[in-house]
Amino acid sequence: MLQAVTDKDRAKIALSYRCVSLTDVYWGKLKNEKITFRKVNLYENHLENTFIDIALKGRQYTVQNECLARDLSTNGCFPKAWQRMREGFRLLKNGGQDAVERELLASQICRCFDVSQVLYERDYFDGEKVSVSNNITSKEYSIVSMEFFAINAANHNRNVKKYILSLDKHNYYMMNIMDYLVGNIDRHWGNWGVLVRNSNNKPVRLYNLMDFNQAFHLSTRLDNIMALGKANSFTNYCGAVGLFYMEIIHYGI
Repeated sequence: MLQAVTDKDRAKIALSYRCVSLTDVYWGKLKNEKITFRKVNLYENHLENTFIDIALKGRQYTVQNECLARDLSTNGCFPKAWQRMREGFRLLKNGGQDAVERELLASQICRCFDVSQVLYERDYFDGEKVSVSNNITSKEYSIVSMEFFAINAANHNRNVKKYILSLDKHNYYMMNIMDYLVGNIDRHWGNWGVLVRNSNNKPVRLYNLMDFNQAFHLSTRLDNIMALGKANSFTNYCGAVGLFYMEIIHYGI
């Protein structure tokens, strides 16, 4: 199977495995096809003998139990891929050593604060350093980006900001604080949103804070911040945050 180049190519690939993804529980089938979601969903089934192009290494893999499988709904410009493990899926992200280190350090700093978040850990794939995190969706819960949630809200004459504040103001404010502290410049409407309960299709809260490989781009002292962070202690991580905060004050941001 060739790598997807156009939207038509992507649609053909998605239709080849019934549009299942690790983002939500929507899928497709032929009009008279006798098959159920239980037989095709990624949480309970494998994709043996299906070829999917993998962005992490720019190669193709046969998707097996211990191999990588790209979820085409995973957006972003950095290479990433899903890996099926015995306990479930985990996401591997590349993009070069600098991007990986930024995400790992930002993740450690965020753990000093009370905010729902994806935890990023260090690992290696095929000799390259990657950040690794567990999948946050399941058969019970899906995620919807704010980009699409805002469209739904507009169709129902709903004020997005008021609704989000009534739903989960704590994590909304903490998301903005964390992005400010770690200098994250990539919090667009495609990488934050709501966690939805699949049984009634209703939002529960904001989904876990994620995606920090564009952190610290406002800082000229990344080496110092990373040096403090490597000590793996609350004091030093908060010291790293304080150093970055002082730079924000210095530049009047």
